[in-house]
Amino acid sequence: IILGGILAVAVIVLALLFFLPKEELPLQPAKEPPKPPKPDTALADYLKGKRLTYVLTEELLKAGPLAGIMGPSLTAQLAGKTVFQQFEEASNTTQFGFALPNMTPAGSPKPGSERMAVLAKGIYTVDGLNLVIKKDGGNDTVVFTNAEPVAGDEVIMKYPNGEKVKVSIVKVGPAAPLESFNMAM
Repeated sequence: IILGGILAVAVIVLALLFFLPKEELPLQPAKEPPKPPKPDTALADYLKGKRLTYVLTEELLKAGPLAGIMGPSLTAQLAGKTVFQQFEEASNTTQFGFALPNMTPAGSPKPGSERMAVLAKGIYTVDGLNLVIKKDGGNDTVVFTNAEPVAGDEVIMKYPNGEKVKVSIVKVGPAAPLESFNMAM
């Protein structure tokens, strides 16, 4: 009888504890699904209306898309030449070409005087610090080290053949009118 009474009291106590009002927990709002990350447009915005200038190196020439057709003498002739990449202000078009020296009447190059002649065009997209250039023959990728590149910054050029080459930016300036390479010669 005593044991039954103790069990009955224990069951009543447990029932009371179970059914007594409890401190209400604050309602938590339903979690919103994570938003997709906003694309980093800082590099894309910065490049619009700019011209980046580089100097061709032998390493760059030996790894690029023309590597298979360039012999040692042509590589040696082109190494050290100034090239550019210009980004249009109103579209995702980029143009590539050479800086050609203006000539004196005597036929020698005028120091510090050059014209920019376009060799090729492409369409580009930007993903973070990666610039992907779509042109005939595949996609080239240029990997920048920051969203606002300046002279002296190194970039990595990745070619469709898988080769990667580092090159330094020599100059960053505003885009300007360009000549056709055929007309400039």
